[in-house]
Amino acid sequence: MTAQNVLGGPLEECGIEPMTGFYRDGCCNTGPQDVGSHTICAVVSAEFLEHQRRIGNDLVTPMPEYRFPGLRPGDRWCVTARNWLRAHLDGAAAPVVLAATHAAVLDLVPLETLREHAVDVPSDLSDLGDPSELAGLAGTDDDPAPGGSEGTEAGPGDGDEDGDERS
Repeated sequence: MTAQNVLGGPLEECGIEPMTGFYRDGCCNTGPQDVGSHTICAVVSAEFLEHQRRIGNDLVTPMPEYRFPGLRPGDRWCVTARNWLRAHLDGAAAPVVLAATHAAVLDLVPLETLREHAVDVPSDLSDLGDPSELAGLAGTDDDPAPGGSEGTEAGPGDGDEDGDERS
């Protein structure tokens, strides 16, 4: 059976440059191993990336051992439902591509909330922030999240048995 998006249609590709998805298949597919529920296709902005860094989820620093290239504003990436919702509640949610967002996210995030942030991917990505503003973010720890690295996103086979989530 084909995975469904939040609109009830077939799940569309989120992004292949860089290759995203818990399974690194370009889609926000999910399954039992995906403890973090990497189900929201976000077009990441500088504000969202900074928010994620502040809560202990560094999405800027490359981690080749997890096939994670590090993100820049404008990248499309399957983010975890919990961390995206936290960003929404903190006023820093990234835009969402509904057709590429897995229906499983509706167990945590209401469709109305996702619709508030819905976008078609813009042809001009410059409104999402200046990548040079993020140069100092990679690997910094000047504003650590309480409780350490909660929310760090991971993929399959990367030691993610405890539910941490880098992606």
